[in-house]
Amino acid sequence: MQSLYGVGRDYAITYDELEPYYYEAELEMGVMGPNGEEIVPSAPRQHPWPMTSMPYGPGDRKFTEVVKKLGYDNTPVPQARNSRPYDGRPQCCGNNNCMPICPIGAMYHGAYSVWKAEALGAKVIANAVVYSIETDASNRVVAMNYYDPDKRSFRVTAKTFVISGNGIETPKLLLLAANDRNPNGIANSSDQVGRNMMDHPGIGMSFQSAEPIWSGGGSVQMSSITNYRDGPFRADYSAIQIGYNNTAQNSRAGMKALSMGLVGRKLDEEIRRRTAHGVDMYVNHETLAHPDNRLVLSKTHRDALGIPHPEVTYDVGEYVRKSAKLSREHLKRIAEALGGTEIEMTSFFTPNNHITGGTIMGLDPKDSVVDGWLRTHDHANLFLATGAAMAAAGTVNSTLTMAALSLRAGDAILRDLKHV
Repeated sequence: MQSLYGVGRDYAITYDELEPYYYEAELEMGVMGPNGEEIVPSAPRQHPWPMTSMPYGPGDRKFTEVVKKLGYDNTPVPQARNSRPYDGRPQCCGNNNCMPICPIGAMYHGAYSVWKAEALGAKVIANAVVYSIETDASNRVVAMNYYDPDKRSFRVTAKTFVISGNGIETPKLLLLAANDRNPNGIANSSDQVGRNMMDHPGIGMSFQSAEPIWSGGGSVQMSSITNYRDGPFRADYSAIQIGYNNTAQNSRAGMKALSMGLVGRKLDEEIRRRTAHGVDMYVNHETLAHPDNRLVLSKTHRDALGIPHPEVTYDVGEYVRKSAKLSREHLKRIAEALGGTEIEMTSFFTPNNHITGGTIMGLDPKDSVVDGWLRTHDHANLFLATGAAMAAAGTVNSTLTMAALSLRAGDAILRDLKHV
């Protein structure tokens, strides 16, 4: 971002260095993508996606057809959901209620990897809350201490330590674990722990289309508009993802119909009509790393174990607000093309809760927390396998990049252990 557009931060690695780990993550998680389709802009790939995307349902087909006439390319979204039986999990059957948990297990989630790790000998200690980190004279980590639910303390020693609490709990723990050698927090000689926090904030819109669109037929979130993911404009305002939510509208339709005071057959008919015509859309925006967007430890609020809560100060910034003005115009244009009525658009930014940046990577230990292998600059045997290491937010979910970076960190850890 900084080298190309003069804004934000650069990663400590190149895309080519990370690309093999993206594919490794896709294989591990089971990712389907638009094999055989030309999508621009799209990152170069050495291998096809492990699975090919499933066909669109009626809503995605209609939406794609309408926006194409406006110059928008609505294309399949790669996602960790099975389009065929894969890795012991069944094929997605379009339940349409897979957020946050797929009812048949077709969608990947972290427990699958935990079970694999346990099968290979890993020991998972449930309800263990780490509260301190011990370091030696060379500032290597020698132990971590955790509480159980009864606040009994236990000590764990190891050769290598990995913290994977993602964007909130990782920086919180590093700040909490400050000790005599590291008075500002573990891995925080740069004062960047908890800073540069990013998400990809969204704007939502709902309306009633002129013709039935039948959202909810098939899988949730199958497609998105790709035209504005990259370009010279990123020097001035954020890239965006425009998406159609293929979420069944019956619940929203029912609540609205009830609020109208309808009963009996009229209620039933209105629910059916609104379910068929309901449309839900969004635009997500990338944010820039800024040191004032930060997490600190609360001075007034503590949890049941006496550990301070995290407190976050966060502003999307003018870079996003400038882009959002255009985003609203995109949404209005699409709603009009679908003959939209009862158009409602959020006046605020909605979080997507994919936190990046709080332990940001970089080449210079003076302004970053980890290097390109997710090794902390301050502690040679401490790795932070977390999306917080990411130096940019992007417009979409950061999960795959988190996984790819973590797999890359795994290679560094293996090299270390072979040389011990």
